Amino acid sequence: MSTVAQALESPSSVTSIKSLAESYALNSVPPAYAFNIINPNDEADPNHPEFAIPIIDMSLLTSGAPEQRSQIILDLVQICQEWGFFIAINHGVPKTLIKAMIDACHGFFNLPDEEKNEFKSGNDVLEMFKYSPSYNLACNKLLLWRDFFKVRTHPEFYSLNKPATFSDVSMEFGKKNKRSGTGNHKSNI
Repeated sequence: MSTVAQALESPSSVTSIKSLAESYALNSVPPAYAFNIINPNDEADPNHPEFAIPIIDMSLLTSGAPEQRSQIILDLVQICQEWGFFIAINHGVPKTLIKAMIDACHGFFNLPDEEKNEFKSGNDVLEMFKYSPSYNLACNKLLLWRDFFKVRTHPEFYSLNKPATFSDVSMEFGKKNKRSGTGNHKSNI
């Protein structure tokens, strides 16, 4: 049975969304992955403040008055609860290192499925490495059209050993990120 047929019949058998998406036999997103709460004919105004991704100035976590730091922390909590993500500015991580980290991540996702599957894991959120097309295929009613991997780098540093450059780049990236929370950085972006 082809990968596409498997996805249509049994989404839990899919081992990689990337492989599925690159299949020439696929001409639409399988129904189990379709998210149809929003009417596709409704157009959102991208300039409306409701759609503005929150921005956090990381330098305010380590400088300024204690009240200012406390307010930023409260803002972070609210943003993470309401949005789940934000844009970090003035974090001290050089653009070249950000690009190197993105390239290293692309390198991982471009590995053959057999090599990526070495990092597949169960449902333990505390695992050092996690690669999967979804968090828990057995429980999720809505499957996400994505592959992901997670590498824990704190409090101890762990890294993937594939692709070859990933470990060194992620270690440097982790160090710079850790410094951004302690005010131990010199450059602002």
